[in-house]
Amino acid sequence: MSERNGRPPRLTPGSESRLLSILRQYPFEVRKITPVQVEEEKGKGVWKVETESGTLCLKRTGQPAERIAFSVAAQRHLAAHGAPVPEVIPTRDGSYFVVEDGQSDRQVYAVYQWISGRSPRWEDREELRASVVALARLHAASRGFKVPQGVQIFTKLGRWPENYEETEARLKEWKEQAAKQPENGLNAHFLAGVDIALELAAHARHALAASPYAAMVQRLWPGETLIHQDFGPSNLVLTRSDPYLLDLDTVTFEFPARNLRKLACELMQSKGGWRNEVLDEILEWYTATNPLSQEHLQLLAIDLLFPHAFHDAAKNWFKKNKPEKPERIARAARLEKEKADALSVWLRKLG
Repeated sequence: MSERNGRPPRLTPGSESRLLSILRQYPFEVRKITPVQVEEEKGKGVWKVETESGTLCLKRTGQPAERIAFSVAAQRHLAAHGAPVPEVIPTRDGSYFVVEDGQSDRQVYAVYQWISGRSPRWEDREELRASVVALARLHAASRGFKVPQGVQIFTKLGRWPENYEETEARLKEWKEQAAKQPENGLNAHFLAGVDIALELAAHARHALAASPYAAMVQRLWPGETLIHQDFGPSNLVLTRSDPYLLDLDTVTFEFPARNLRKLACELMQSKGGWRNEVLDEILEWYTATNPLSQEHLQLLAIDLLFPHAFHDAAKNWFKKNKPEKPERIARAARLEKEKADALSVWLRKLG
């Protein structure tokens, strides 16, 4: 990994001194610090730390201390209950992160087990299967996690209705915006797909209101499953044994459907279209390790139906005022149409 300018990050005397002051709070002797990825403007950094007892990972996430307190507590629980995640290394006084003193930005650091390997290739069926099983193990291991007293709880439970309504409203607003310049290539692709997307959004929103979602939120609050909010090959490392999940800085309580929906949609786009057999295989691998109730499958079906892919393809252009390739919008529109047709068949299997 490297910095955004393409050159390997360098360790300056000032930054080395700063990092050594953090690492002195840990019960090991530092022999070498190597920058792996540093984004100073975002307050982020990853350093490889070689010690007398092995290699460790020093990480600065740019997250506030209350967020890190939740994530390290969650990661410690996950590691202790069989999830394929790195161990969190304690300081000499038993803390699991360090808040830097004497700095106006108050950066937060944590040290983790170093995991060596490579990112999986999801076009390889066995590496995809291993990744899905790793996700299932993460979800299964999270059961029973009790947030320590005094630690702020982070949960996404209960937000789907508001998220659906906001996304649907955004698509309608962008439709009006695009209609003012329909000759623009990107706008034209958006207009060609937005009506189907809005149909799907309304269908999913009504299905959610009629589903057990609200009752499940109330029953399971603040949550029973921890999800990885950026699950993908870049945050997985294939070792000689099993894949490990990295970067759990934003781990949160949520229904497992949210991870599974993102995984399925990403795969379908990379495979050039929606395929029910791919979805069936993902769920077969996943549920062999972490079975899903009919209620959870119903939530997955609803979230799959919602046009997340079409919205995400368009948001750079309409929301962030950033350039976007018209073909990405066109590809997402095709996926939503194929998905609507295919899911009507898949949903019947759920009864």
